Amino acid sequence: MEILQSSGETFTIGYIERFAFYERAKKSYAVIATGEEALYANIILKKGVVK
Repeated sequence: MEILQSSGETFTIGYIERFAFYERAKKSYAVIATGEEALYANIILKKGVVK
């Protein structure tokens, strides 16, 4: 989060319901699987242009 705040760009962080997350993930451009074992460690990032 510190990196986002120091970037000076606007951003939003929110929470969505589990099955809504699955639906959004189905429509994703890319899915990246990590070795993260923490419960509820899923995140959706929107692609865009960084100034």
